[in-house]
Amino acid sequence: MEVVCVIAYCHSQSVLYRDLKPENLLIDEAGHVRLIDMGLAARISKKTPKRKSRVGTDCYMAPEVRWAKDRREPYGISCDWYTVGVLAYEFSAGTVPYAHPEEEHPQYRQVAPHACAPIMNTSKRSWALMGTHKQRSCTLMHAHARS
Repeated sequence: MEVVCVIAYCHSQSVLYRDLKPENLLIDEAGHVRLIDMGLAARISKKTPKRKSRVGTDCYMAPEVRWAKDRREPYGISCDWYTVGVLAYEFSAGTVPYAHPEEEHPQYRQVAPHACAPIMNTSKRSWALMGTHKQRSCTLMHAHARS
């Protein structure tokens, strides 16, 4: 999944993205993922590797971001990896994993196994995983790396 590579690259450049969601992923003409809207991204360093502000989109927000201010516990790159997991769940199940992520101990949604059957095209050139979420289609296309 190219999203993993994109987030890993951001982290290698000392950037926390903090607002990963389908609306911020675009597919270019070659089928590669492009990340947009760096408005909530934050520069990190060895001196300040963590942040304390509560930013992002609620249903994709990592618990450590959600509770950072209340608990006075800063967070680091784990917040972006949590959101990669939420995206993987959404692309395969057709919905985000929690109905009420604002709760202290949110419960997973009950998703019927047939609610969103993944469609896989496993050709050498590309694959697609599609699902629906509130009447919109979530599609992630991945083309193999250029030679």
